[in-house]
Formats: sequence, C-alpha cells, structure tokens
Amino acid sequence: MKRDMNKLFTLITGLLLISSLCSEAQIITFGPAISGQVLWAQVDGNNISSQPIPAYSLGGFVRVKLLKFYIQPEVFYARKGVDFLIHDASANQDTKQEFRYETVDVNLMLGLQLFKLFHDDIGFRLHTGPGMNHNLDNSYKVNGDKIDESTIRFKPNTFNWQAGIGVDILNRFFVDFRYGLMLSDIVDSGPYKVVPYFGTVQVAFKLIKDK
Repeated sequence: MKRDMNKLFTLITGLLLISSLCSEAQIITFGPAISGQVLWAQVDGNNISSQPIPAYSLGGFVRVKLLKFYIQPEVFYARKGVDFLIHDASANQDTKQEFRYETVDVNLMLGLQLFKLFHDDIGFRLHTGPGMNHNLDNSYKVNGDKIDESTIRFKPNTFNWQAGIGVDILNRFFVDFRYGLMLSDIVDSGPYKVVPYFGTVQVAFKLIKDK
C-alpha cells in the first residue's frame, strides 16, 4: 500500500512539474490576418514576359509556441492574378493576357524566435513552411476580352513553399515578410505552363497577448 502511494505521489509530482514547465514555455495565440502580395510567373514560352500583379488575402492564424520554436497554421481567402505580354516580332505587336483566380490558401509555417529588443516589445523570427492553394474560380482574358473557360483550366489544388522573416510588436501584432514559389504548374490544360512566385507582407493581430 505504501509503495503504491509513493508511486502515485511521484506520478502526480511529475505531472505537476511537466504542466508547470509547459505553462511557462508554451503559449497558444490566434487572431485575424491580412496579406498583400505581388505575383510574377515563369512561363514556358518564347517572347513572353510576366508583369507584377498585386493581390490580397484575408484570414486567420493560430500560433503554438514551445520555447524558441513555434508552429503556425494559417487559412486565407485570396484573390490573385498574373499578366503576360506576348511579343509578336513579325508584327512588332504585344498581346496582353490576364489570368485572375480566387483560392483558399492553407499554410503551415514553422518558426524560430531569434531575439527580442526594447524590454521584449520587439521580437524577430525566421519562418518557413509549405502551403496549399485550393482553386475556387478563375478567368482568362486576351487584350481585355474574356476567353471561354474551356480554353484554359486551372488545377484544383497546387502547392508552394514559403520562407521569410517576422517581427512581433508589443506582443500583440506581427508583420511577416515572405518569399514564395509554387512547386508546380498552376494550369491544368492551356497553351503553356505557368509557375507563379510571389512576395508577401502579412499583418496580424493576436487576440491572446503573447509572452
């Protein structure tokens, strides 16, 4: 009986210790986020150049932190696009083609806290991770005229990889600066392959104040 009580006491003490360590080292926070993007694209065609197109996304994040590391799932609704100029050398004429599409983006960012300044009010991070884009709708125009959707179809799901730096402000806000590259062509059937890459600035508010 005494031996069982000692085991029980040891178990309870261990659980309390682990709980105490976790409460000190780990915190979960979440909140809304908004992103602005600029997109370009690699195209497998001659005399084709891409033009940067602004894009935006709205959504939210959850951050689970353990010591200096954290994991941050994100979900966004996004509107994006890519423009191309196709140069016809014989006619010395450019044809403008416009891709516009809407997606639900799911990211899984893995991060590392670097250091903090000004009494821990400003913190710097590194982060990287994969993302998935689920296509909701798309349109294709040539010189402003909409082309039938059967001419070009986008893949329903595509994947990307992102990496960048982040700044936490007053333990309530954060700003992330990222570079991302699609891991595959986004066009399912069409005249050529399109692989976008993008720069992102993301601003978020933490509903639960960080430590």
